[in-house]
Amino acid sequence: MSQTPEFTLLLLLTHPEPEKQQNKINQFLTKNTINWTELLKDIKWHRVTPQAYDSLCSHPEFVPENIMEQLKKSCLQCKKRTLQQAVSLIKIAKLFDENKIRFITLKGLTLSQLLYSSITVRESHDIDIMIDFNDIERVEKILTDALGFTRTIPELSATKKQVQCLNKRYKDRTYLHPDDNVLLEVHWRFNNIKQCLAIPFSSQCSDASTIQVCNQSVPVLSNNYLWLYQSVHGSMSGWYRLHWINDIASMLVKNKTDWDALLQASNQYHCRRNLVESIMLAARLYQLPIPVQIQQAFQEDIKQVAQLKWASHAIRERKLPSMMANFRRQLFFTPAKVFWLYFLETLRMSPTDFQLFPLPDKLFFLYYWLRPVFRIIRAFKKTTGQTPSPLGGRRFQGWNR
Repeated sequence: MSQTPEFTLLLLLTHPEPEKQQNKINQFLTKNTINWTELLKDIKWHRVTPQAYDSLCSHPEFVPENIMEQLKKSCLQCKKRTLQQAVSLIKIAKLFDENKIRFITLKGLTLSQLLYSSITVRESHDIDIMIDFNDIERVEKILTDALGFTRTIPELSATKKQVQCLNKRYKDRTYLHPDDNVLLEVHWRFNNIKQCLAIPFSSQCSDASTIQVCNQSVPVLSNNYLWLYQSVHGSMSGWYRLHWINDIASMLVKNKTDWDALLQASNQYHCRRNLVESIMLAARLYQLPIPVQIQQAFQEDIKQVAQLKWASHAIRERKLPSMMANFRRQLFFTPAKVFWLYFLETLRMSPTDFQLFPLPDKLFFLYYWLRPVFRIIRAFKKTTGQTPSPLGGRRFQGWNR
């Protein structure tokens, strides 16, 4: 599949084995004309600033000075944000330990520490933690009262019944710290479809590993659970950012994995196709060896060929996938019965209903009766470009929203 010189260079710059790519980068820059403005757009969109900047620092003779200055500035901003997140995560870990609240960190700076032995190599947008849902109110009290976070999703104006409705429908709450704009997502499920990747929290904790973040012990997912989560998160989001597949490629190179056991776990948690696609895509993009078991699993499922082709194209597009594309992929990757049950649930009520027409809890039942009216209003606003995005701008994406 054809791709721009800028994207080809980006793959070289973000390769999980950068020390082996320097000669290739040098040769590529010698032979090709790079549109540096487009490369900057690619780097920003795909959230790989630190890796790209570090690699380009080894080839300053090819890069315009103003481009390097822009990248340096962006890289410093990324590292500053990560360090702010680290400070918040350490405070959270200490308070959770004191209050005997179990948690596990997902993605972000802890994944950077796992893969690169440094929290600042991987660009981190927010902090993600997993907890037992039974602890959500205690967790929220600690975050808001002791640490100064403000809940943004659900909105503070949401009533008790509205929050209960959202708890059933969605997988997390979002918080923002007003002083440093650190964004925190508190999960109690991996995705919004309850039956998919439904790993019990007790199993996550019993198998969890521990890493050190500035001398603070922080729990992280075990290797197999990390593989499953990263694969599901990237594939069901539509692979529109390279940093998701870059994580998979780095895990493929740096993590020792029992592929038979991992495939068995993917069968147990209904995400075999997600796992196979993520590894095949990462291996092809970064020209890495494909594990024999994964190659065989891919060949046994002929329907995955079309999805892999779509994903390979989508990752180069630099735009969000359409709602129909998301729908088709959800239907492909999710067991049919489970998907349609969830789809019917989404038709009953939308979070935007609460914003369109606030009601007190004693009249909450009216949301069900008014559902057709809300659908008409949203359809009208969509045609005029006024449709409010559900949950603070997040697109509906089934598993990951």
